[in-house]
Amino acid sequence: MLKKAYWFVLLVLLGSCLNEPDCYQLANNEVSISFKKLYDGDADTLAILGITTGASDSTFYPFRLASGIVLPLNPFEITTDFILRTTFGDYRLILAYESDVRFVSEDCGLSTQLSNLQINLHEFDSVRLVSARQPVPTQLNTTIEALRCPRTNMMKLAFRQLRNGTEVADTVQLADVAFDYPVEYFFPARPVSSLAVPLNVAAPSTTVTLTFTDGTVRTITVAHTRTAWNEYQLCSGLTLFDDLSNMATTFSQVKVVRDSVQDPPITNFAVFK
Repeated sequence: MLKKAYWFVLLVLLGSCLNEPDCYQLANNEVSISFKKLYDGDADTLAILGITTGASDSTFYPFRLASGIVLPLNPFEITTDFILRTTFGDYRLILAYESDVRFVSEDCGLSTQLSNLQINLHEFDSVRLVSARQPVPTQLNTTIEALRCPRTNMMKLAFRQLRNGTEVADTVQLADVAFDYPVEYFFPARPVSSLAVPLNVAAPSTTVTLTFTDGTVRTITVAHTRTAWNEYQLCSGLTLFDDLSNMATTFSQVKVVRDSVQDPPITNFAVFK
């Protein structure tokens, strides 16, 4: 119980003495993780459903799009085990470290200093430890980089409308996005002009059902060919998608813009509601 209560007690103690010069920055028990793409090293954005750890009852970053996160380590243990739930699956991350927790004073409370950070286990495609020390990190001061393989099955739909005979971008808001195969998918709860959706690796076609907040429901079934791709040693078992075509739809009009999938996603179909 003491270990879980630490997360609340430490915030109260440190919050009460931030104005005391001798009490400033007594804790360095956080790690900053940046998400990046393995093939070019550029920043990536991850759709996070929630992050949990056995050291706390809290859920960090629920339903958040993030290119970097800052997570607390439990100073009363020598490891912290995180589970990152994302729209592309769950990732486990176990971090090990040396911990030094000391009582400073009644005004300042506890001092927590962690060192010799190590990655005991990870389920990302690849990780890189940038710094084994974490002096009050931020997303600009990365401790760990989590890198991913190319996502080769993300098709992009661009919403369009005709205005005075001219094709222009349309902005829509979605109430639900469903597929004809099991997949966990996170869609923005804000107006969008385009949407990237996953194609079914196990079938020659994919049906996407879009429910809009005005009650309108539209479907599109996309036929596609699949080719095995092993360009990267760490990324075996990838599948390339091309020859995309509109097999069936309830949209008023569908135009093929590009018939192959790329990462990051580019517009494959222009759809008219």
